[in-house]
Amino acid sequence: MGVTESSLAIPSSIIRYLEAGYGDPLIMLHSWPYCADIFFKNFTDLASRFHVIAPDLPGFGRSRNLLGHYSLRGLTASVHEFIKELGVERTNIIGVSMGGTVALMTASKYPEVVKRVIVHAPIYNPDWFWKNPRFSRLRWIRPFLRFSKGRLLVSWYMKSKLHYRKRLGGLDDRFEERDNAKFREIYNTVRNSSSQAIGDIFLELISSSIEDEIRHVQAPVLVLMGDGDVVSEESMIRLCNDILQTAELKIFNNATHDLIVERYHDFNKLATSFFG
Repeated sequence: MGVTESSLAIPSSIIRYLEAGYGDPLIMLHSWPYCADIFFKNFTDLASRFHVIAPDLPGFGRSRNLLGHYSLRGLTASVHEFIKELGVERTNIIGVSMGGTVALMTASKYPEVVKRVIVHAPIYNPDWFWKNPRFSRLRWIRPFLRFSKGRLLVSWYMKSKLHYRKRLGGLDDRFEERDNAKFREIYNTVRNSSSQAIGDIFLELISSSIEDEIRHVQAPVLVLMGDGDVVSEESMIRLCNDILQTAELKIFNNATHDLIVERYHDFNKLATSFFG
């Protein structure tokens, strides 16, 4: 089933989005610092059952923020505006990493528009970063990130890293060559993202907790992670599942933070079943 690209003006942003399929609406929210194209392995299966809509969040990919500042609450408000502007009354939502954070915040603040939610490794507490052995040695950068030049440096680093991986030919041998080719396209798109968005949102993800907000989520939630995920700590994901009163937890074997690509058949099947 073909995927089409469109844009939609909302009060806060001009949103570029991808869509496919017919049926119940399903909004998919991408991870940091990527864009809607990261769901390229999920569209075909899910569009056979749902009307799938994946926006570039404001400041990421080809979406543009008209307000000039970036925050998780701002992204959440933009998602709500986007849903309403589409004419969608209620929708299921999938959110990956940062997108999972925004999905939970949307379900908490705007429960009237959210039916059910799947979140993969959502970031809801800064401990995900500071208690992770892989990142804890970077503690010294936290004060530096409070300055705009520090956040811009993070953006420059991420864009350079993705450009380097693009030149190398993709990610690694976990993926087929055609998938690596798609990743190269995604990396190129990310280089068009707002440096301010990448830096400001990163700072908030490692500084702010949304635990109190997600306690109010009423919609059924399925929390996912891969057992080989080195970005998210399993203990943090299990705690998130405990905080969410209406959640269930699924841990994928032999999967990492890229499980929506690595285990896309299983992920798509599980999502179709969960959303009914």
